[in-house]
Amino acid sequence: MGAVSGWDDPRFPTFRGIIRRGMTVSALREFMLLQGPSKNIVNMDWTVFWAMNKKAIDPIAPRHTAIASDNSVKCFVRKDNLEITPFSETKPKHGKNPSVGEKQVWYGSTIWIEQEDALSFEDEEEITLMNWGNAFVKSKKMSPAGTIVEMGFALHPDGDFKTTKKKITWLSNDQTLVPVTLVDFEFLLTVDKLPATKDKNSQKDEADQAGEPEQPEDDEADVGDEEAGAKEHLKQQKDGVGWTSFLTPKTEFRVDAFADCNAADLKEGDIVQFERKGYFRCDKAAIPGSPAILFNIPTGKTEKPKQGY
Repeated sequence: MGAVSGWDDPRFPTFRGIIRRGMTVSALREFMLLQGPSKNIVNMDWTVFWAMNKKAIDPIAPRHTAIASDNSVKCFVRKDNLEITPFSETKPKHGKNPSVGEKQVWYGSTIWIEQEDALSFEDEEEITLMNWGNAFVKSKKMSPAGTIVEMGFALHPDGDFKTTKKKITWLSNDQTLVPVTLVDFEFLLTVDKLPATKDKNSQKDEADQAGEPEQPEDDEADVGDEEAGAKEHLKQQKDGVGWTSFLTPKTEFRVDAFADCNAADLKEGDIVQFERKGYFRCDKAAIPGSPAILFNIPTGKTEKPKQGY
């Protein structure tokens, strides 16, 4: 039917599928041990499953920055009305775990921010550029469609980030930005559990419980029942009544973005956190002419997949 790509599809609850989505082996093992030995079939909530995985990846996932490409806003930053000479600083990849490693953070007069953030700013509002400092909104340039195409900021070195309501991510244009595609998924089915279907044996069991006389078996009748069942199955599929009617129409959402220069080192299987966006597993590394593909990792929160980052 083409609803998934294979047994390792990240939407599938197979071992290969959940590992490709971003589940760690250590978290999976812990989850299995917590269930204990049992012969019973138990339906578990996905939120508990992925919340346990978040605890495993949060302390070790390097922090990166990505800006959605669609309608991204070019901004000009000034300090004391002067342009800023581009420079870089070495920062830890994880603010609370130095062992994760270091990265280069670039600063300069030209930066990129997301359209959603730009639209939320008031004139002369003081905002925080994360990992840099505070700045005042000085100018806006709008398009006929109502989107912002350019903005101007004035750095406020003495500003206190605790006093600002809006703290945004940004990327300096003075680095080699890495194209990425961020992918999120919806559940394959629109229900937690498919409705039970009655086969011939279950109907016979119900008749026995009701005290109805058992009908003699008839091979020809069995053949007729199978043919009738096949016709009914085809009719249900045609009418949208079968299990396929419970398939979610759209389950994959892709957003093109560009990430900081350090993302060029990401390899398949690496797990990172894009600040303000979530945790992601690299499914395909970036190569010349092709972006890196990263899958959003659920965290246990019950939220709809992001159709825009």
